[in-house]
Amino acid sequence: MRSKRSLTRRAVVAALVIGVIVAAGLVVATSVPVLVAYVLGLGLSTFLIYGYDKLRAVRGGVRVPESALLTLAVIGGAAGGWAGMLIWRHKTQHAIFWVAQVIGTVVIAAALWLV
Repeated sequence: MRSKRSLTRRAVVAALVIGVIVAAGLVVATSVPVLVAYVLGLGLSTFLIYGYDKLRAVRGGVRVPESALLTLAVIGGAAGGWAGMLIWRHKTQHAIFWVAQVIGTVVIAAALWLV
């Protein structure tokens, strides 16, 4: 069985790769600014990972480590994290996830404000 650190790394890298691919597609197809495309792409992949983890929670099996979900929220996936928490009703009872979403939202807002 893989270690939690290895699973966390794999989940974060997979979400980043998917997010960057979506972002690149958005930039090419719509000329949206790169930072906005990154936030949208990573938000989508974070949302999907929250959904996958919720499915695994219901059906049983290997879960996405909480540290991966928290990391994704803080590095730009907060929009997807919020959506995942509210739509999938996943991790809503854990205060650390609310804190991570707020921190991620502040990071996104600051980055957009600075650009």
